[in-house]
Amino acid sequence: MVLIDLVYINSPGGITLSKFLLDYISDKSLRSNFEILLDKRNFRYFEDYKIKKKIISKSELSRYFFYKKRKFESVLCFANVPPPIDTKSKTYIYFHNEILLNPEKLKFSLIKKLFFNLKWIYIKSRNFNHTWIVQTEHVRVLLKDKLRVKSKSILKYPIFSNQKKSSTCNKISSTFFYPTSNQPHKNNIRLINAFIDASKKTNKQISLSLTIDKIKVKLPHNLKINFIGFIPLNKLIEKLGESEFMIFPSLKESFGLPLIEGVQANCKIIASDLNYVNELVKPTFTFNPYDEKNISEVILLALSSKTQPKSSIRVKNSINLLINQLISV
Repeated sequence: MVLIDLVYINSPGGITLSKFLLDYISDKSLRSNFEILLDKRNFRYFEDYKIKKKIISKSELSRYFFYKKRKFESVLCFANVPPPIDTKSKTYIYFHNEILLNPEKLKFSLIKKLFFNLKWIYIKSRNFNHTWIVQTEHVRVLLKDKLRVKSKSILKYPIFSNQKKSSTCNKISSTFFYPTSNQPHKNNIRLINAFIDASKKTNKQISLSLTIDKIKVKLPHNLKINFIGFIPLNKLIEKLGESEFMIFPSLKESFGLPLIEGVQANCKIIASDLNYVNELVKPTFTFNPYDEKNISEVILLALSSKTQPKSSIRVKNSINLLINQLISV
């Protein structure tokens, strides 16, 4: 039996990745090989899967007692945190939180910074020669440097859906979409300021949609910002389908799944000129995400350029390799 530990998975990105994994297991009729560990907070996201489940409270103490009582052939911890004990089982840690490794240049509160530091110390203390799994070379390098994990103990298995999201027939000209959140690394304020600056330098009507709640800001007459709040995946795909551009100014991402979904939806990708972007996709345009003026210039370039390179995906979905790794122990 293989355990998939989903305790602490609660962010939209983590939930989406977990569902890709569980969908693959279900589609391949492998359910009898797996058990999933959930906490009371996230059970509702996964209750429909016909896979054996164990639900515990959201605490390391509950995880400790679970691992103390149970034995598995292999274990996949999907939320960055190793088991609280040395399980003696072949254990894989799926690491997908760059901020824990590289929080520099981000404006977090003192309490948040303390939380990150304590969590990182705990993760380091639980590294019992496990195998670590990442989605990009960028995170592999960070993991080697910060945790001193040997290269041979780090596997790179990107996970995403191969399904093409939409055609180009429903695109609305001069529309930009950013699937974002209120986290500091998402760079929302700098992006909004760049759009305000760009709209003052063109007569074109510009529309930007953001998946956060409304922020009070004075806008030029030719700029419309739609604060649409959190939307489920199916609505996000619809929004990508109608948007001409997906703009992605995030400062740090362990993977950047929306970039792949944007390419699959035939959006022109405009994104930060950073390692995580350039490893995943070939964007139409890039900018310096720390420079509002440069972001503004690239927005104007996207609106005026007659020759716009098509965006493309540079990585291959490796979910089959991950599952084979777990069940071949």
